[in-house]
Amino acid sequence: MIQRARNLGYQKLAVQEIYDFNHPSRSLFESLGFYPTLAREKGKSYTLDLTLPLAQIQPSQFYLSREKLDRICIDFDQQELEPLPVKRMDGKIFFTDGHSRAFKAYQAGLSHIPIYYDRDELNWDFYRYCLQACQERGIFSIADLQNRILSKEDYQTKWLDWCKREARKFDKS
Repeated sequence: MIQRARNLGYQKLAVQEIYDFNHPSRSLFESLGFYPTLAREKGKSYTLDLTLPLAQIQPSQFYLSREKLDRICIDFDQQELEPLPVKRMDGKIFFTDGHSRAFKAYQAGLSHIPIYYDRDELNWDFYRYCLQACQERGIFSIADLQNRILSKEDYQTKWLDWCKREARKFDKS
């Protein structure tokens, strides 16, 4: 259903109403990324975004790798950009991966990008920490990474090593 909607060029899908007592349906739709948009008589309407404005998606990392950017080759005229993974937390939508591809889309002048809701279980506390770290550094959209592109070595020490070190603080083992 979702892929067919993408193929037809839809930007959103909507479910008119899911009753509050219908927990299995609510759980299924929410696991796919649908979110409640309007209270109804017995439940709520739900919406699933298939594309979003690039400027509305918060990065969860504050550096990019020059090497990774140089390896990416996307023909935007042929709409080769695969949907990028996002999650919703505390009312914010953020990238869980695909920052380099999103940045290439930004450089190509795309205003909207295809997205999908990442169904992987994340360490929410660590992602909240990363989002806060981005915001403290003035990173609110992919465009804010314009001057934060690093060599392979600097990317390793300033981003990847930072992630490993900080993630240990949130390890639940």
